[in-house]
Amino acid sequence: MRFLLVALTLTLAFSATPSRADFLIEPFAGYETGEIKDNSSSSAAEDLKGMTYGLRLGLKMVGFGIGAEYTGGKLETDDTPSSEISLSNMGVFLSYDFPIMMRVYYSYLLSTDGEISSTPASTGKGTGYRLGVGLTSIPFVTINLEYLVRNWDEMEIGSLKTDIDWTVKTYMLSLAFPLTF
Repeated sequence: MRFLLVALTLTLAFSATPSRADFLIEPFAGYETGEIKDNSSSSAAEDLKGMTYGLRLGLKMVGFGIGAEYTGGKLETDDTPSSEISLSNMGVFLSYDFPIMMRVYYSYLLSTDGEISSTPASTGKGTGYRLGVGLTSIPFVTINLEYLVRNWDEMEIGSLKTDIDWTVKTYMLSLAFPLTF
């Protein structure tokens, strides 16, 4: 019995791997396309497209990642005259890397601001989320497909603030460059 206990103790002591967390820095850039809709009116949705960029900072351990992210960029509407929307999103993310060269992630956007370049200039504010799937088969590069929803519930026009109900739904194809150490 004593031999079995010693053998089991030594097996557990020498076979256990130490756990560690890696620091994650992940810049990304991509092309975003979708639509913006005023839900309080019967007007049709306007198409959007443009380039976005961002950065994720966090920790990764045993395939899971958690941290904060920032996204910026410019989207342009297709209507005449077109408007340009300068985006600024800040949020938190949770990700999981599968062993089969794929990862999934979810971001809750705590703050989504969109400065619209129409006359007069206005800024939509609200929250949103991002769902993404990434292919991690190329070293140091991830190809991502994302679905983003931004719900703007406040509009600032100069010093005037008004309640709105706008939804921005887009898809984004992006390249990310995750660095862990």
